[in-house]
Amino acid sequence: MLELTAATRERAAVWLRTVLPRVATGDSQTFLGEAAVAGVPVPVEQPVKVSVQRRADGTVDAVFFLDLVLRNTPSLLLGRVGGRSVEFSLRGNLQSGNVSVPVWAVGTLKAGTGDFRIPKTAVLPFARFGGARFKGLSFSETEGEATALLYNPFAFPLDIKDISYTILSGDRTLCTGARHGIRIHPGRENEVSLPVVAKNAGLVAAVGSAVGSGGRIEGRLIASVTLKTGGEDTTLPVDLPGAIEVMK
Repeated sequence: MLELTAATRERAAVWLRTVLPRVATGDSQTFLGEAAVAGVPVPVEQPVKVSVQRRADGTVDAVFFLDLVLRNTPSLLLGRVGGRSVEFSLRGNLQSGNVSVPVWAVGTLKAGTGDFRIPKTAVLPFARFGGARFKGLSFSETEGEATALLYNPFAFPLDIKDISYTILSGDRTLCTGARHGIRIHPGRENEVSLPVVAKNAGLVAAVGSAVGSGGRIEGRLIASVTLKTGGEDTTLPVDLPGAIEVMK
C-alpha cells in the first residue's frame, strides 16, 4: 500500500507498506538501494528510514518512508505509468547496526482501491483557482473567463488531454465547460484560461444585485484533469476555492 503523507512543490513524502520474509534486527532500520516505479528508478533520498513489525506467520510488515525529489524524476517515468495499476519495486539492503539483509520486493498497486491513499489536499501545492470574471451581459446569458494556475514540479512538460470544469457558488452550478490539448511547461506555474458562459437566471440567483452593478462572491472550481501518460490516461480530481466577479 502507498500513502502520500505530505507534498510541496519540491518534494513528496510517501509511506510504502510491504511484507518481507526477513529483515535486520530492531524495529527501526534503514534501507540503502533503489526504489523504482514501472521499472524506472525514482529519486529517493538516501538512506530511507524503515519501521518493521513482525507478524504471527513469521513474515514482517515493513513501512518505507520515502522522500522523493520531484524535479529529479526522470521523464521516462511518464511513458511507463498510467492506467489502473502501477508496479513498485525496492532492491537493496536493510541495515541495523552491523547487520545487513538484502531486500528485493516487487508489488502491483491498483488505482481506485485501498492500495493508494492520496488525500484530496495533495493537489493544493500544484493547483490554484485564479477566479472567474463575468462580463458582456446579454439577454439570457453572461460570458466570462476563469483561470486555473497549474504548477509542474518536474523537469519535463506535462500534456493535458482534457480539462472538464464546473464553477460553483455555494451549491449552485453557475456554468460548465471543457478545454483540450494543453501543455504544462516544466518547473513553473502555468496559467490556463477556461472560457465560461453562465445563464443569467443562475447568475442573478447567486450574485444578486451584483449582476448589474459589479461585485464579488466566493466560489469553487471543480475539475477533472486528464493527463496523457504512457499507459491509459491518468485523471486527477481538482476542487479549489476562488472568487467570482461580475464586471460592470
